Amino acid sequence: MKSLFIPFILVVLLSGCVALFITNPMEKALVGEVEVRVPVLKYSIISTLEEMYYANIKAPEKWKSYYENVSADSRAHYLWLLDTYYVMPSEMKENLKTIFENTHAWRLLNIATLLSDESTIDDLVRVYKGAIVGPNSLPMNVRSALGELLPYYYETFFKNYFEENAPKFEEIAKQMTEEAREYPNPYQFIAENSGIDMGESKCLFYYTFREVGAYGFRLDELRISTLQRDVDSIEKLFFTPLHEYSHEFFQTFTGSNEFRELAEELKVKDPQFYDYWYSNENLRNSYSWRGFCEENLVEGFAKFLRDKFYDFVQEHRAFYYYDMGFYEYLKATGFSPEKISLKEASLEFYRVKCK
Repeated sequence: MKSLFIPFILVVLLSGCVALFITNPMEKALVGEVEVRVPVLKYSIISTLEEMYYANIKAPEKWKSYYENVSADSRAHYLWLLDTYYVMPSEMKENLKTIFENTHAWRLLNIATLLSDESTIDDLVRVYKGAIVGPNSLPMNVRSALGELLPYYYETFFKNYFEENAPKFEEIAKQMTEEAREYPNPYQFIAENSGIDMGESKCLFYYTFREVGAYGFRLDELRISTLQRDVDSIEKLFFTPLHEYSHEFFQTFTGSNEFRELAEELKVKDPQFYDYWYSNENLRNSYSWRGFCEENLVEGFAKFLRDKFYDFVQEHRAFYYYDMGFYEYLKATGFSPEKISLKEASLEFYRVKCK
């Protein structure tokens, strides 16, 4: 029996099956095609830690600017990030730094997606400690730092903060869910307007406490996105997913050799574009060069979609280098997947930049 037991353990480990450590998996039933939920522990604790890292260590001036001219609640949240970090012991500050210098918040949140919305801090710690191998694996120093920081941070600071602030989103989450019923499913809307069929999906949103930044995830038929705390209208609700969900459609071709080669050519033929990415440490930390080429296209396409989704031209501003350029290109050419594929439109846009 012993000789059979060891190979079984190896099979489980080599599969990278983080679900082995999950006793309460994510619930997948929604009230409709689109549902908006209040902040949940599995997302909001990592989200606030990431913000704490950026607000105090990585980009304090930028985070300070994000929280100027905001609501009283948003301002209070920012000050809480600063004050909490200030009183944390040095070893916990080191753990915070270790975590976000060695892994991206998206990876931690993506792993948390596997967990039930009712999961506890113990459930979260267990799944991170078990993320040893496979696609959801985490570096050993990150797993160790999470194991030390999360329980301390939760019990000392975050438990009371979460219990006090999460209920404030109940009414707006309910309102957004009801209003969303009058609009198309944003994922299916992207599919129709990109000409790329990725199957049917339902959309699930979670509020976070942050003013800036959102992440998107996929779990079977669910497309999940976090929301900024200021999303208080139906226009703001669909602003983020029309970007986040679009990545999946672009990634049907941005991993191709053709796109990779074009991205490499852009480095030489369009040096200002490349330097814009390379000289910005935050962009280099968030995207590979090819990923940044994709990001510009995705945001340009998202702007184009927003006009069509709401049936009027929105007020757009540039976030990157070519997002507005690609948006204007799609408008000027009257992009339609019946006339040209999204892949060919994207490649042609960048080919022109190489001339």
